[in-house]
Amino acid sequence: MVNVPSNVSSTITVLPLTPAQAGIILIKLKRRLRYKGYVMHQFVRPDAILSAVRRLVQNNQLYCGLDVDKNWQRSCMEKDPEAWNSMTGEVTQNAEHHSEVEPSSESDDTEPVAQNSDVEPSDSGNDSDCDVVMDKVRGLSFSTCLQPTDPQYPTALCVALAEGQHLLDFMLDSSCEALTFPAKFPFGVGTFTNERDVPITVKKYFVQRLLNLDKRFASDASCLFFAQYICEMKQIRDNITVAVRKTAGRMSASVVTDAEQLRQLMKNDNAYQFLQNVRGSPAYFQRAVRKLITMVAQLGCPQFFLTLSSADMSWPELFRIIGQQSGRSMTDDDIAALSYNEKSSMLRNDSILAARHFDHRLKAFFKDVLVGASALGPVRHHFYRIEF
Repeated sequence: MVNVPSNVSSTITVLPLTPAQAGIILIKLKRRLRYKGYVMHQFVRPDAILSAVRRLVQNNQLYCGLDVDKNWQRSCMEKDPEAWNSMTGEVTQNAEHHSEVEPSSESDDTEPVAQNSDVEPSDSGNDSDCDVVMDKVRGLSFSTCLQPTDPQYPTALCVALAEGQHLLDFMLDSSCEALTFPAKFPFGVGTFTNERDVPITVKKYFVQRLLNLDKRFASDASCLFFAQYICEMKQIRDNITVAVRKTAGRMSASVVTDAEQLRQLMKNDNAYQFLQNVRGSPAYFQRAVRKLITMVAQLGCPQFFLTLSSADMSWPELFRIIGQQSGRSMTDDDIAALSYNEKSSMLRNDSILAARHFDHRLKAFFKDVLVGASALGPVRHHFYRIEF
């Protein structure tokens, strides 16, 4: 995960490309415009994006310097009025004025058609006009209800927001969280970098966000990974500071710049001892292995090996708790009637609660069944590992 400040001013001036408020545009987000591949692509509504940008410009201090083109509709009507009228159903002022002034082109010698006559009036002129408009609209990067639900666009708008920018550390960027999640911070304040009357740590800040009654943060997977990354980076840097202080007598600039001395530090495991408290790191598992070897050396080989799996789809109490969090009172029959997709959606939308429930069941199993009830006999020690 890297943090690159984005310059969105150039992107705002590009959108939209098509003359319609209900239209959608295919946008590809790239790291660089010359790359053929893209990070993600999605259909967006230009009018909805511009409305959101205007709201951010008015309320968010981080977007106050953006310039939004407010005359894009007028330029679209002037450049291609026929396409604008056909796609939006609106009529420009020039077309209205032309229809009022222009006389009728029908000849006076044309015979009128009786109301009860079986002869229908000719629509050849209207058909030709419709064909011209449809030929004009068919090639646009534009989607309407008249086109397929998944149209194949020959071209797409490619955007590289961070091209030409330099990497910036998360801890040095005081507005990274507000800019990453503008929908969750519409006013640009309240992030983990803001000063508070009562200072709190970064970990406590994210715990409060994720365990809040408001599920905006807990239901967003991007927020979960962002919080995990920030907390781990903070923990690693704090451990680096402590490790440098412990070896202050042996650590100097000459040691860091000498490749041979660095190689000796890595060989003696002194170069990554600070990672022992970071879950999932090699130093963390190395310490866990040493504890397990010590247990075997002192107590002997274990007699029982258990392999457990999380059967979260078969836990009715979990779905009852998730339903209570969303204001639903579910009985056992209601839970049994849920489909697989509905259960998956409930677990996906509240993954924090599902993980906490799994951890509670695991600890209760060891405490109340294996150790407390002595189901396998007296248990002197146990060791377990969770794999994903």
